[in-house]
Amino acid sequence: MSEAEHNVGVGALVEAVRSLVSPPKVELATPTLTERAGPRGPQIDVYLPDAEPLGGVLIVHGGAFVIGSRSMKPARYLAGVLREAGFAVSSCDYRTLPRGRLASARRDVEQSLEWWCDQEARFGVTRQSMVGLSAGGALTLLCAATPPRPLDRVVAAFALYDLGAIRGRLPALLGRALVGGDRAAWSAASPLESPLPQAPLTILHGGRDRLTPLAQAEAYAARREAAGLETVLKAYPEAPHGFFNDAAAPTARRATADLLEALAPQAALSPGA
Repeated sequence: MSEAEHNVGVGALVEAVRSLVSPPKVELATPTLTERAGPRGPQIDVYLPDAEPLGGVLIVHGGAFVIGSRSMKPARYLAGVLREAGFAVSSCDYRTLPRGRLASARRDVEQSLEWWCDQEARFGVTRQSMVGLSAGGALTLLCAATPPRPLDRVVAAFALYDLGAIRGRLPALLGRALVGGDRAAWSAASPLESPLPQAPLTILHGGRDRLTPLAQAEAYAARREAAGLETVLKAYPEAPHGFFNDAAAPTARRATADLLEALAPQAALSPGA
């Protein structure tokens, strides 16, 4: 088994879900408005700053493709942080199992990104970025490869890069439900084997992630660097999966600062920064 392959047990999933649903330790932001991306599209929360936006950011929540929504704790925390920093922020829903498979979730995020880009004149946005968490990080990387218009920056936090490399009974059930076929098909549908986003990418990942090992993030960063694409990997050695779930923790504060640095206008990315 390679370093990027990893056995996932029930304990790791329980730990991640517990941290996700525990009461927030910081005040969470309230959306400015909520709209739908088209007549039958996903719902989107919009957070608008008081002044002219520095840019726009679409947040894609996590939840292992099974649970979660745009109003979950880490998505609302980051939306508030980004709004305070001067960004116009949107946070979208997408179909999770059993309502939709990976292709359906991807279409929902693509539709949300297209809708958000179409609102640029309405909200005074001149540059667009994406931030994805966990499963939403995988969807972000897949959708950012073919955006409706060029993206300024992309950030993937504790994302899943290769579904086929995650071992165990539960991941196998997830792969069959999301994609169908065998592990080769699951990997082929994952970011590691899909077209790469051309926008500069910052990867945030924990060294003690028991759901998606750091080696997966390293493999994705290496593939991008081999293709000559701007990539920064920020690794937090003691951090578990979902480190934004506890926004008051030191790792979350450090990762929040790194995320803001990555999204800042004219941010200069350098490998190994």
